[in-house]
Amino acid sequence: MLTAKQKDLLLFLHRWTTAQGTAPSFEEMAQALGLKSKSGVHRLISALEERGYIVRLPHRARAIEVVRLPQDCPEADRGEVDLPLLDASLAETGRRMTVPARLLGDAKPGTCFAMTAQGRAPSTTGIMPGDTVIVQRCDAAPDGAPVVVLGSGGAANIAQHTSSYTGPHAAVAGGGRTVARAIAPLAIQGRVIALVRSYL
Repeated sequence: MLTAKQKDLLLFLHRWTTAQGTAPSFEEMAQALGLKSKSGVHRLISALEERGYIVRLPHRARAIEVVRLPQDCPEADRGEVDLPLLDASLAETGRRMTVPARLLGDAKPGTCFAMTAQGRAPSTTGIMPGDTVIVQRCDAAPDGAPVVVLGSGGAANIAQHTSSYTGPHAAVAGGGRTVARAIAPLAIQGRVIALVRSYL
């Protein structure tokens, strides 16, 4: 049985690491729990570790991993993660989207974001305007992978990556057909790893 403070810290750690991909600092934990000193956080962390709720990874900063949650916690069996929802210029909107954790595969939540597809992506990607895509941040992708790139006007586009030409390219929709257009190597902002579609 966990105390109220232990449970509060465990849930805070779970939500933070799910969203950020790394553990919060002891100062951030103390502030979240309303504790005046880090020594109180140390005691709570030690208690959670002794009870098998978390593990501390050696020789790494902020290396705390939540390995299980109490059975009475609604999040224990939900298997969901909250991702930041970015706008068409890939700027933060302050909104978040909850998605099944399985959609991320092996990707860490802290490396992913969600965005709503605008315009028209290449037909081979299967992505339509209004679809929400889950994107893992990266600057490279295998041939054929749907990627998010920033256009010259600062707007994000969903393209199909291909390196069959000289230098990096992306197949993008244009004029009712798919054309090959060169893009800068660092223009790739991430790889689309999942799709959420609403039929309403």
